[in-house]
Amino acid sequence: RNGKLYLRVIDYKTGKKKFDLAELVKGIGAQMLIYLFELQKNGRAAFENEFAFDEIVPAGVLYVPARDPILSVPRGATEEDIREKAEKELRRSGLVLNDPQVLEAMEHGSTEKPHYLPLRIARDGRVIDGAANAEQLGHLSAYVEKLLRGVASEAANINADPIYHSEQKNACTYCPFAPA
Repeated sequence: RNGKLYLRVIDYKTGKKKFDLAELVKGIGAQMLIYLFELQKNGRAAFENEFAFDEIVPAGVLYVPARDPILSVPRGATEEDIREKAEKELRRSGLVLNDPQVLEAMEHGSTEKPHYLPLRIARDGRVIDGAANAEQLGHLSAYVEKLLRGVASEAANINADPIYHSEQKNACTYCPFAPA
């Protein structure tokens, strides 16, 4: 649109994964953002044969469920109840560009009543959660780059100290080396 190629990165997940900017501070969950911002900076060759554009613009990152949900609904639930429950389970988690035309291209009706995008819309029609403007995404890009530079400079000094939130949520949950 108008010489801009809008890109979003999607990560299909078989389990539940929530996008959390607070985890990014600890260096967790940066993978999709790294891909998005690298495509913005260096992705021209990958797309120039398919599209005519002057600029690549980050349109967002989304975790998308990769399997149909198993729903638990009360006996006698209506089709509408089942549909609403399925939509809730299939709702994406992530961060998208707060541009009404881009949001509508991702999901028709998302600026009024999103079903799948991770947006919350205020009564006055403003997006109040799940989206960032171009300036905010620019700051996020700079932060991710700073984070990567820090990781690279510390690569030789990595201690065996995986992140640990709780017994259920930690870096060793599925690791075969957890006992070590």
